[in-house]
Amino acid sequence: MYLYRLKKPNNFIMKKITYLFFLFIYILPLMPLLAQPEVTPAIQTALSGKGEDDFISVNLRFDAQVDDQLLYHQSRTISNPDKRRSFVINELKQFSKQTQAELLDWLRIKEAEGKVRNIRPLWIANLINCEAKPEVIRELMTRKDLARVDYNKERQVLMANPEQPSVPVIEPDNIVSPNLAWNVTLVNADQAWAEGYTGEGVIVAMES
Repeated sequence: MYLYRLKKPNNFIMKKITYLFFLFIYILPLMPLLAQPEVTPAIQTALSGKGEDDFISVNLRFDAQVDDQLLYHQSRTISNPDKRRSFVINELKQFSKQTQAELLDWLRIKEAEGKVRNIRPLWIANLINCEAKPEVIRELMTRKDLARVDYNKERQVLMANPEQPSVPVIEPDNIVSPNLAWNVTLVNADQAWAEGYTGEGVIVAMES
């Protein structure tokens, strides 16, 4: 019969385990803070310059975003361009509807309290735009379902006097095969052009 004597735990290992345990206990209360959305300097500046009763326009981008690669590959199985476009639009709308539902309900409660107005859910980038008072925005900054809280700055995109342009008009360069800019291929615009969607004759309007 053999007798085995258990070795005492190595002091270094015990110290390491104890250190990791206390580190975990220290970090645990901070986990909700780590999950908070990115708060941009622009919204911080807007908050510091507004009163508590002022409304600030904010963009609330959700952490949950559609898998664009999966959506792209699924759409490529549809040969008809119109049906393919309808499929993509429907998928994006359904995804946004599901992920935005809880926050929209909360915002409408705040709207009834007079603290939020002009709620606009947007489905392409899965974000919500609204105007909210500072106390509401501070609450939004702690939500775990948001990836980014940003100031929706107003920008002048149309000239006040079209007859007197502030910058000279640049004529087309007439290049037959220009090199594509990096952002064109990034959004797959070249693929859309190849399928006949050039945008020619389309008027784009900005909603204010």
